[in-house]
Amino acid sequence: MFARTRNLLVVFLLTTPALADGPFRTVVLQEDPVVGIPAVEYSRFAPAWIDKDGNAVYYATVTGGSGSYRVWSETGGLSLEYRTETPAPGTPLGTELDLIRRIVVNKLGQVAIVSDLDGPYPLVQNSNDSAVWSNTSGGLQLVAREGSTAPGGPVGALFDNLASFTEPVLNSNGKMAFLADMKTDATIGVTVTNRRGIWRGSNSGDLALVVRKGDQIPGAAVGQLHNGFTSPTINENGELAFVGFRTGTGITGANNSVVWAESGGSFSIAAEQGSPVGAAIPGATFGGSFQDLTMNTNGTLVFKNSLGTGAGGVTSADDSTLWKGVSGSLELLAREGTQAPDTPAGALFSFLSKPVINSNDQIAFFAGLQTGAGGVTTDNDRGIWSTASGSPELVVRTGDPAPGVPGGIFQYVSGAGINDAGQVVFVGSLEIGTGGVVAPYHSGIWAQLPDGTLSLVARVGDSIDVDDGPGVDNRILTGINYTGNNSVFGNDVGRSQYFNEQGQLVFIGHFEGSAGGYGDQGVFVWDSNLVDIPEPTSLWLLGAGMFFLAGWSRRRV
Repeated sequence: MFARTRNLLVVFLLTTPALADGPFRTVVLQEDPVVGIPAVEYSRFAPAWIDKDGNAVYYATVTGGSGSYRVWSETGGLSLEYRTETPAPGTPLGTELDLIRRIVVNKLGQVAIVSDLDGPYPLVQNSNDSAVWSNTSGGLQLVAREGSTAPGGPVGALFDNLASFTEPVLNSNGKMAFLADMKTDATIGVTVTNRRGIWRGSNSGDLALVVRKGDQIPGAAVGQLHNGFTSPTINENGELAFVGFRTGTGITGANNSVVWAESGGSFSIAAEQGSPVGAAIPGATFGGSFQDLTMNTNGTLVFKNSLGTGAGGVTSADDSTLWKGVSGSLELLAREGTQAPDTPAGALFSFLSKPVINSNDQIAFFAGLQTGAGGVTTDNDRGIWSTASGSPELVVRTGDPAPGVPGGIFQYVSGAGINDAGQVVFVGSLEIGTGGVVAPYHSGIWAQLPDGTLSLVARVGDSIDVDDGPGVDNRILTGINYTGNNSVFGNDVGRSQYFNEQGQLVFIGHFEGSAGGYGDQGVFVWDSNLVDIPEPTSLWLLGAGMFFLAGWSRRRV
């Protein structure tokens, strides 16, 4: 064991969730025992994810204890998937897992991890101390390691630092893809101009180079080369999409950026800087900034682009756009400076933020409105729109009443996400001083129920029962860590999800301290299917009762 002092980082997979009273299920509390390890306790939870069946995956730090611990397995269904200071599978004896840099969880709850390695020199050194892992075939397996052979590169080519920017994507068939560099080595032809590439595979045995910087672009003019890429997205078919950059014959700063999309084993250009956008905006051309690209299993792309100014009358006041579609058939989803759906005439989009898509081609996005027209003020100039019903429709807008908080008004909303059922989730903050809202009890999470009704999930200041059994253990939330803020995706785009197709959402709650010595954090799953919705008859009776009481009160005055 090598001398050091630090927290241990662990990832758990809950495989058999228990039934809960009401919409909340407690996954784990900070004071819960860490099974099998004496004198060890949880320190912090963050982040947490959820699979398609409602099982939570969470990242935690633990403190206490010493020495090299074994892998944990909880008989009730909780299993340890990754733990620092344990032997690193697929590496020489003495090499240990170290700090997690990035993690992605697919819809089956399987993980892909980028991490550091530790061990005695020269067994582990700066030239080989990072790696990519997955557990899609059971236990944790090595996929790629810094300093190991980079498949598809020249003979002798080695992966460079995988911890610096590599961000893997992982589908539910166990197929992974990631962007990485090879170590420069002029003797084998690897230089700064051709060291970068995208690799795809299920494990180290089938990992293959997909595309490499400096390579000739197939079907393009001779001398037209790949000149860089963004991290890819992967769908359930294992198909990739990414933004690429070009150089060489016929390429200038006005046409070097493109969107590549794979279908049937081959790549094609779905959108190209400088090319016409089509009938949606006659004369307009795509600009060089393609952002937030995602492609689902249907091959449907969604992305943001700032159009080229000048062409088609486009200016800096209306150049931001969102697009949806497949290669050769893109449609305009929203445009800066145009009428925002479901708002008064004259209310125009002022900016457009990250769009997210599910497997049914339904999209959600956050956007702003221009103040001074259409009744838009700084009190109501933000909103979230969804295409779950077809064309974009307003889900929520600042200034709207906040469900679950009588008299409460949304002061800010953000972090739009959408699950495969078309339900939208977002974070919001409330106007202080309205509806009895006071600081710091003004932030929370809201989501749509299966019928589309907007519902409060949890709000700072709420009391929740953390005892899933017959007992009652109410605790006050002092903070909510909703990891999906502005990062929620559907279930088949290779990235982690926080709101699954069953309408279940995972979050981390922080609590007030107590004389009983309770821990101050926990991981919870909220189920939209278990939220009580008053029947119409009940609503009528409630209204009638209120009317009766009002009349009775008047008679007594």
